Amino acid sequence: MMNGEIIMTTNFYVEKADEKEAAFSLGMSCFKFKELGISAFFVHEDKVGYESNSFHCLFGRLRSRLSNFKSFLIVASPAWQPKSRVVKYYGLWGALERKGAVLDSDLFSTEKALESEKGIKFFGIKEFETVKGVADVLKKEPNSCVLMINSNGFSFGEFEGFDFEGFYQEVISRIFLVRGWVLIKYFGGFDDEKKGFLVLTNSTDLLI
Repeated sequence: MMNGEIIMTTNFYVEKADEKEAAFSLGMSCFKFKELGISAFFVHEDKVGYESNSFHCLFGRLRSRLSNFKSFLIVASPAWQPKSRVVKYYGLWGALERKGAVLDSDLFSTEKALESEKGIKFFGIKEFETVKGVADVLKKEPNSCVLMINSNGFSFGEFEGFDFEGFYQEVISRIFLVRGWVLIKYFGGFDDEKKGFLVLTNSTDLLI
């Protein structure tokens, strides 16, 4: 995944990610990745007990630098679910809470459902300030990411008509014209040697 270039070291370390690997993890071609002008970095996983220490350090550093940015957790159902009353009642965030996710509940939050003959899927956006529980969602939900963005001039109406196929391409396609943003996703399966967080941005000035 990495090319060995160390960018910074403070309780965790970050390497510049290989563009081909980063593009593949987003479900897009390397050509499209370069066309969008995305820069990618990799933060190695470092766990203290159950919590992801590396994510805490990473998010803390970014938040201190990007104090005028807001942070959002974006999640979409990876598969169709049955259109039962229970599934509809709990929706997206309720289902994640039942799985043990502890997330901020008093900030902006929205979710939408897509129904078809195949079943039902959910898409949601939740603002957060407390980092607890966020890394766990990123690791367990394949279609999930953290978006840090200057919300001035940006509306989540941009996510109307969200296409569930190609989750990361969809998210990036709706934000890439914004002057500055940072997107964080988890990288690594159970049998992968390297695990951590992929950090994507359209402006490296935000990370340095």
